[in-house]
Amino acid sequence: MATLIRRDNFAAVELPGENYIPGSALFPGRIIAGYDSEDPAYDADSWAKHILEQCQALPECTTTSSYSALNSGSIRGRSWFGYVFQGRPAHADDFEQAPSSYNVQDARAFTLSGRIIAQHRFLEVDE
Repeated sequence: MATLIRRDNFAAVELPGENYIPGSALFPGRIIAGYDSEDPAYDADSWAKHILEQCQALPECTTTSSYSALNSGSIRGRSWFGYVFQGRPAHADDFEQAPSSYNVQDARAFTLSGRIIAQHRFLEVDE
């Protein structure tokens, strides 16, 4: 059985700070899926990579957002959150500074770059 793996080019979205979350241009209207983890083995870069890999597996995905924050429902404290979005590529102004009460840190975002949407490139690999 063969699986199609998306190999589009993604570029980092230059966020103004590490406490930025998806704004109304992305959330909730363009969300495809959300992820979270309390795994202490993640850091900002490894969690961002994990979320980007989730996005690359979805043909409609064009943008990611990942960050850590205090999870009100957790006894462990800080958790990792990530979202994948569809639609046009995102820009820094599609994100907004999180309220200080959210205690957001480690924000990263990626979006498709170059000529996209109309030209999806796939690599077929055998499982």
